[in-house]
Amino acid sequence: MLSDPAVAAEVTNPPQCKNCFIGELQLSPNPADPSGNTKLLAADLLYVDGNAQVWKAGAGDVTDGASIPGLFQPIIGGPWEKAYLPAAVMHDHYTNNAHMVRTWQSTARMFFSAMVVGNVEIIRAKLMYYAVYVFGPHWDKLAPGVPCGTNCIFSATSQMTFKPADYANAHGAELEQLKATIAAREISGDPLNLNDIENMARAKHPTHVFFVNDNTR
Repeated sequence: MLSDPAVAAEVTNPPQCKNCFIGELQLSPNPADPSGNTKLLAADLLYVDGNAQVWKAGAGDVTDGASIPGLFQPIIGGPWEKAYLPAAVMHDHYTNNAHMVRTWQSTARMFFSAMVVGNVEIIRAKLMYYAVYVFGPHWDKLAPGVPCGTNCIFSATSQMTFKPADYANAHGAELEQLKATIAAREISGDPLNLNDIENMARAKHPTHVFFVNDNTR
C-alpha cells in the first residue's frame, strides 16, 4: 500500500500506480458523536483501481467503518479491523446517498480489490464481496458528481433511487455455506473469480430486482 500523507490529495496523470491506496488512513474523533461509533477522516484517502479509476474519501467524511454489522463480524472480526478498514471507508463513502457517482457493481468491485490490497485474507475478501453484492446498497442511476481530478469523481449533486443495505443476521447461514465453497475451491487450485461469485449470487437470488434489471451483463 502506498502510504504517504504528504501526497494524499495528489494523483498523477496517469496515476502513479494501480490497485493501490494513495495517502494514509487517518481518523479522528467525531465531536458530533459522543458515543464514539463514528469517526472523521482526518485527511484525504484515495484508491486507484485496476482500471486506473480514482476513488476518493475526503477529509471530514464521517465513517462508521468500526460498526461492522453483526452479519459480517464472523467474517471480518471486531471493530476497527486494520486490514479491512481502508476498504470499508472507501465503500462507506461511495454507498452514501450523497456520493453514489459510480455504479453499484463497480463500487462492489472496488471494495473487493481494496480489501485485497489491504491484505484481507482472500476467502474473507471474496465472502465480503458476495455479501455486499447481494445484500449491500444498490442504486439504479448515477448522479453527475463533482470532479476531484483525472478519472476521479467525489460527490453527487442530486439524489437518486436506491435500495438500502440488508445486513440481517438471517443471511448468516447462506454466507457460511458459501465460505465453505470458496475455501474448497481455493484448496483445489481452481479458485472462484468474481464473475463466478456474481453468477452464484444471481442463481441464489433470481428475483433480486437489481439483478433482473442489470443491463451491464
